[in-house]
Amino acid sequence: MNATNLLLERVINQRFVSAGIQQLFAGMNPLHDLDAQRIWTGDGLVSFDAFDTLITRPLRRPSDLFLVAGYRLQREFGSVVEPGEWMAIRQSAEWRARKARVEREVTLDNIYAEIAESVDLPREFLCAAQAIEVALEKRLLRPITGMVEIFNRLSALGRTAIISDIYFSRSDLESMLSGCGVRVQPGQLFISCENRRTKRSGTLFSDAKGSGVKHLHVGDNVFSDVFQVWRVGGRAAPFFKTAPGRLERELDKAAIEPPLLGSALSGSARTARLRVKPVSDHDETLAEVSAGFVGPLLLAFVVWILTEARRRKVDRLFFLARDGQILLSIAKKIVSAYDLPIDLRYLHVSRQSLHLPAVLDISEGDLSHFGFKAGNSLADVFRKFDLDINHTAIAGLQERLGIRSPHAAMSRAEVEQLIRYIQTDDQVRDLINASASSARRLLLDYLEQHAFFADGNVGVVDIGWRANLQRSLAKVACSREAGFDRRLSGFYFGLYHRPENCGSLDDYLSESVGEPIRPLIRAPIFEALCAADHGTTTGYTRADDGSVFPKLLTRDNPQALEWGLKIQQDVINAYVDDVLAVLTAAEIDILDCMDGLARGAAVVTSQVIGSPSRKEAIALGSFPHASDQLHNVFGQVAPPLPLSARKWISRLVARDGEPMISEWPEASVVRAAPPLTAGMMLGGLSVARWLRRRL
Repeated sequence: MNATNLLLERVINQRFVSAGIQQLFAGMNPLHDLDAQRIWTGDGLVSFDAFDTLITRPLRRPSDLFLVAGYRLQREFGSVVEPGEWMAIRQSAEWRARKARVEREVTLDNIYAEIAESVDLPREFLCAAQAIEVALEKRLLRPITGMVEIFNRLSALGRTAIISDIYFSRSDLESMLSGCGVRVQPGQLFISCENRRTKRSGTLFSDAKGSGVKHLHVGDNVFSDVFQVWRVGGRAAPFFKTAPGRLERELDKAAIEPPLLGSALSGSARTARLRVKPVSDHDETLAEVSAGFVGPLLLAFVVWILTEARRRKVDRLFFLARDGQILLSIAKKIVSAYDLPIDLRYLHVSRQSLHLPAVLDISEGDLSHFGFKAGNSLADVFRKFDLDINHTAIAGLQERLGIRSPHAAMSRAEVEQLIRYIQTDDQVRDLINASASSARRLLLDYLEQHAFFADGNVGVVDIGWRANLQRSLAKVACSREAGFDRRLSGFYFGLYHRPENCGSLDDYLSESVGEPIRPLIRAPIFEALCAADHGTTTGYTRADDGSVFPKLLTRDNPQALEWGLKIQQDVINAYVDDVLAVLTAAEIDILDCMDGLARGAAVVTSQVIGSPSRKEAIALGSFPHASDQLHNVFGQVAPPLPLSARKWISRLVARDGEPMISEWPEASVVRAAPPLTAGMMLGGLSVARWLRRRL
C-alpha cells in the first residue's frame, strides 16, 4: 500500500460515511442474528476491530486525547508548550511517521522519535508525554456494551480475533481491552505495529485467518473494515453506531469553549448511549435523547446549582423528591470528583406531604396550595387533609352541600362553596387543624433526623415552578425555629411565582446562561426528564424506635419504569461520569465551565424541544405524566395530535385550563403528521395560540 492508497482511504471513509452508507449497509448487517455454528465450520473466524467497535473514547475525535495530554503536560512542566500546540505537534508527527512507513503501522516509539527529531523539547518532557498518553487511553476508554457482549459470547463458542491498525503495544492494547470487559485470549490479538502488516492494506487479515478459511469481520471503518475485507474474500458486518448522532453532531458544531469541554460533551453523549444495550427502537432512541439532550441540560443545571450554593455559602443542600433524585446523583459525582465542601442529602417530600403540615390557620392562601378544582370529589378533598370521609362532621358538610355521594365529581361552584364551609365551620376546622398538627410533628422530626435544622445555611433544590414546597417547608421550619427562613435558599430550574417569607429564591432561567432556553420551557416535559424510580410521598410514619420514615404511594414508579426510566437514568449517569473523567484528567474545574455547559444545553434543547425528530417526539412524548396532587390520573405528556378540525376548534375555545394541543405541542404535531405537513402545522400553531388568548 502506497501514499496514494492512504489518501484513497481517507476519501472513501469521508465520502461514504457522510453520504449515509450506514443506511446502505443496515440491511446486510448479520450481527443481529449471528449463528456461530453456521459462520465457521472447523477453523472459520469471526474477527472484530478494536477502536470504535469494541471500545471507544468519550471525546469528539480520537486526536482530542492529545489535547487532554497537553493540559496534563502544562500542569507538570509549565508553559513548555500550550495544550493546543502539543496537540498539533503530536498529530503532525503521527502523520509524518505513517507517511514514511506506509507498508505497516507505526509504533508509539516511532511517533515520539519523530517528535524528538522535529521539535526541540526536553527528553524528560517527551518521556512523560508518552507515558501520559498511554495512561490516559487506559483511563478514558469505554466499552461499547452490546459489541463486547457479542464478542465475549462468540469467543466462548469458537474462534475469534481482534484485528487492529494501531500503534500501541500488545500488552497496552490487551490492558485497554480487558479494562473494558473484553475477554481477550492468547493468540486472539493481531496488531499492525507488531505484525508489520495492516488492515488498510488487507494483509493483516491473512495473518489472522490463514488460507481457505471462512471469515466474517466486524468493524466501523468503511475502507479497512469493509472494502478491504471484501477484497480479500471475506464477509463484512459494518458497525456504524459509533458515528455521531444528530444531537452529538449539534454539540460538535456548537463552538463550545474551551474546545476540550465541547469535545467531552459531544464524545460523552456518544459513549454514554453506547453503554446501553437497547432491546427496542424506543430504548435506542431514549438512550440517544438521554445522552444527547437530557444529560447536557441537567449537567449544566446542577453545575449552576453548585456554583450558586457556593456563592450563598450553603452548608447543606437538600434535593427534594422526586425531581431531585437524578439531580442529586449528578451533584454527588461532581462533589466527589472535585472534593467540594458541601453536604448533599435527599428529602422525601411532596405537595401532599408538605402542604397539610403547613396549615396553621386554614387561611385562603393555605387552601389554595391544595389545588382544589372542578371534577374533584368530596373524598378527593378530604383525602388531602388525611381525614376519613365517613366522619360525622364531613357527612354533615356533604348534606349541606347537597352532594349525593362523597365520590361524585363536584362543579366549580360546589368546590368554591366547600372551601367557604371549610373556613367557617368550626368542627371541620378543628378536624383539619388536628390532622395538620399531627402531620407537622412527624414532618419536623423527619427533618430533624436529616440535619435540616443543624447549624449553617440550608439550600433546597427542585425543578420549580411555583416554589410552594419551599414555602410550606419554611412555614413548618419556622414553627420550630423562628427566622429559619433567613438561612434558607432555594435553587430551581424555573419559577413562575415567588412566595414571600420563605428564604431566597434563585432559578436557572432567570440567569443570562438560561436565557436561550426560556422560550422552550414546557414544564411537564422538563419534569419527565427528572422522574424518579419511586412513588410520591404521601406523609410520614413513626417506627417503634421513634424514628420517622416517609410513606410512599407506591414503592416504585411502575408507569415511568415501563416507559424506560432506568435507561434514562443509567445513560445520564454514564454521561456525567464520562464528562467528569475527561475534565478531571485535564485538571479542568467544571465549575469554571458554566458558559460552555450552558451553550451546549441550549443547543440540544432547541433541537429536541423546538424541532424534535419523529423518533424523539415519540420516545419523550410518550412519558406518562400525572398532573394531579394524588397522582391518580396519567396521560402522555405529548400524545399525537388528533387530525380533526372539530377537535382543534373545541380546544381553541376551551376554558378549562388544559393545553390547546398537549403539554409539548411540537412533539404532538410531529407525532401525528408527515414532516412537510408538520412543519406547516407548527407554523400555524403560533397563530392558534394568539387567537386563543383573545377569545
